Amino acid sequence: MNFKKYVKGGTAVFIDAANILYSQKSLGWQVDYKKLIAFFRKNCQLKYIGFYYGQLKQNQGQERFFEMLKDQGYTLRIKPVKYINTPKGTILKGNLDIEIAFDILTNCKKYKTFVILSGDSDFEIVLKYLKKINKQVVVLSTKGHISIELIRNCHKYIDLKKLKDEIKRD
Repeated sequence: MNFKKYVKGGTAVFIDAANILYSQKSLGWQVDYKKLIAFFRKNCQLKYIGFYYGQLKQNQGQERFFEMLKDQGYTLRIKPVKYINTPKGTILKGNLDIEIAFDILTNCKKYKTFVILSGDSDFEIVLKYLKKINKQVVVLSTKGHISIELIRNCHKYIDLKKLKDEIKRD
């Protein structure tokens, strides 16, 4: 996989952690976040890498994971999941799509390439805008977790399976 040919200039990476967690279940393997950031450092001019996560509860293992991410150079955006009671039961609400979109749009002049690890169709309008202002847009996700809207509105869609040898956790 020649990732370098799809990126230009300063690059920002935005990781929708919930989408990656679901993707890992389909893939049958886990992403090693140390290898992931090393992959980006090797293959582009990485200027920013954000990890966006809706937290169910705090635990020591998770806190160690977050510390490792910070030590590696990730910027963390974490918020607690909300429990919303409805007549049909409790709904868990904890996605950070608006935070990802906000961070992309408020920083769109800083970077030439935007890499989004998500498959959520909510990002369609953001991708359209980035392309309109001549930014390079790459989406990484997996089959079954990627919307057709994102595939149609990015410059390059890459299935995470193609990066398995470089980012798989041992």
